[in-house]
Amino acid sequence: MGFFSKLTSKMQERQPAKANVLGQDAVKLNGIKEMDVPNDDEYLKNLIARNKKGDEQIDRINKETQLSKKTGDFTNLINVYEDIIFNEGLCFRGKPHLVTLAELYYKKGEFDRAWGYLSNLGRGSENAEIMDLIRDVQVKILKKEEKYIDALVYQMAALFYQNTNGIKPTDKKIESKLRGLVKKCNLEDKYDYILYLIFNSKYEIDLRHNFKEMLKVKK
Repeated sequence: MGFFSKLTSKMQERQPAKANVLGQDAVKLNGIKEMDVPNDDEYLKNLIARNKKGDEQIDRINKETQLSKKTGDFTNLINVYEDIIFNEGLCFRGKPHLVTLAELYYKKGEFDRAWGYLSNLGRGSENAEIMDLIRDVQVKILKKEEKYIDALVYQMAALFYQNTNGIKPTDKKIESKLRGLVKKCNLEDKYDYILYLIFNSKYEIDLRHNFKEMLKVKK
């Protein structure tokens, strides 16, 4: 499965809605027409302007995504995403697209750039609903760097956030995400406890602390 197919599939898991090139979370908000808005209602005028801007952003990303799929070059797509995220701000519903920029950095081998961006993205609580996606990309980076213990912890966190966001991962997904890393870390005898931490921790910090204590005992 290619990068763009994986991205679309990821969106489909989150919100069953009308599809487009961007995936299921990118929804144009053009239901309000100018004729419906009183001239003196500044709030609704601003809302219409924002919705129009969001439609334009989606069209820009759709266009550049299609070109990138043909050429295999993500440079212009990265430029579009950076302009929208850092200069304009997302004007459509689709927070997972914030993570798409990190995915593109990763695809270009710009791991430090991706990590720094993801770290900033994960600060605070405003992006809580995409923390699983943030952690997933960080796992990819750590695996590339052969930091398997760290990758395992971040993978546990990704599954933890997916579960707490109400999208319980399937047994097949859990197995595919965890088993290889657990084996790399020589922690196969702790597999059940690792699952316990994922599904019974209250916060990520608790998960990390208890995992660290487990490693101490194992030594």
